[in-house]
Amino acid sequence: MVFSRSQPAENADTAKQDIAAVQTETAQLEPAPAPRTITLAQSETSKPLPVIPQGCATSEPAPGSIVIGDRLQLRFFATVAVPRTAEGGGDAIKAEPVAFERLDLSGTYEVGEDGSAALPLIGRVALAGQALSCAEAVIANAIALQDASVSAVTAAYSFRLPVTVSGAVRAPGAYSYSPGMTVDRLLNLSGATFSDGPITPQEFEGLLAQRDELMRRQITATLEMRRSEAVLAGRAELELSDSVLAEAPPEIINDLVATESAALTQDIAVTKMNEVRRAVEVDGLKQKMADLEKQLALVSDQLGNLQSRLDEVATLKSKGLLQASQLDTLISNVMELNRIQLQLQTDRSNLTSQLALASQDAGLEVQKQRQELSRHIAELAGQISLLEVQRQAIDSRLAAHGIGTQGEDRILPLQVSIQRTEPAGAYRFDATWQTPIFPGDMVNVSLPPNTTGKEITASSFIPDSPGSSSDPVVKQ
Repeated sequence: MVFSRSQPAENADTAKQDIAAVQTETAQLEPAPAPRTITLAQSETSKPLPVIPQGCATSEPAPGSIVIGDRLQLRFFATVAVPRTAEGGGDAIKAEPVAFERLDLSGTYEVGEDGSAALPLIGRVALAGQALSCAEAVIANAIALQDASVSAVTAAYSFRLPVTVSGAVRAPGAYSYSPGMTVDRLLNLSGATFSDGPITPQEFEGLLAQRDELMRRQITATLEMRRSEAVLAGRAELELSDSVLAEAPPEIINDLVATESAALTQDIAVTKMNEVRRAVEVDGLKQKMADLEKQLALVSDQLGNLQSRLDEVATLKSKGLLQASQLDTLISNVMELNRIQLQLQTDRSNLTSQLALASQDAGLEVQKQRQELSRHIAELAGQISLLEVQRQAIDSRLAAHGIGTQGEDRILPLQVSIQRTEPAGAYRFDATWQTPIFPGDMVNVSLPPNTTGKEITASSFIPDSPGSSSDPVVKQ
């Protein structure tokens, strides 16, 4: 059947008949296609809901968890089945899952004052106090009930409220929150301030370390001075009656006393060896002097005998009874003995000088050693006095802050309170150095009215439950 554009149907009935005829001819030329079979995976037909971990059900917020005022960057991912022709041809079609981000759902959402965030499809979801992983599971579980195609949700912080610090700090103001932040770290940033100048917990620990070092040096110098005094007095034991030694920790002083006692034993041994050496030298000179005296006595006796013999020979010669040669020989012997006697007398004079000098040197050496020990003792006493002044200066500064120097008294006496806002309302509580800081916390630092001798322990800081502090709970 042929239609002409230039010749329209004469009437409506004729047009309807022509259209019916064309449809009939088309149906006879093209047979209807056979139905196709689409195979779906088991997970696509009956997908289970996301599981919420058991730890997400706790009511105690953990450090770093979601708080009021946080802004979360949420991204939603959906999975759909895309038909693909099965390998090997045929009419069967296999559906493969394909994941993509749901840009209509993804976005930035803020946690409101009631601790929830308004999300598309599911409305408001309570998120305050939850970790990011728990928030992802809670949101995925809730939205899966409304849209089964959503298969995964990811959450990240896009903004967190700053932490504000006020009171006795060097730099009050707002500080960016960082994971793991504690009161100690926050005060290291802001700096605690006292009447005699600023001090941070880090500087406080430095003062304690400096004081301990001064104490150790003072103890070492005191023990060294006591060792020198013992050597000077000839004692074999240290004198340990000093007050600085009495207040020293046993673990420090025991090792130092053992070291100085060993050094004292060595010094005493060296001193005795020097005394023995000097005594042996003097005794040797005295023995030589005794031997020389014996030789002089023997020569004197021989010279006396020869002189008597000489007188007799001279008498006999004058009478002509002896020859002159015999008299000359005897005179020669007397002269030789006189020479030997003179030499021995000279040696005795020299030996006397040596003995006196040796005795004087021994005395001078002992005197020199005692002078050196006395000078060393005086120097150590000056060092100990200077170290004591420096240690007392640190003690005075610590005492101005109410900090003692023994045991539990070595605590920085600051009163730190935190105001925290939760869905139930705002409350204030006391904190310790290790109390975790949450985003949006308002931290106030103050000095106790009377910090002298004040003992601050952890039990006096943290209440049993939020809002159990002595301060009234402020409901929003």
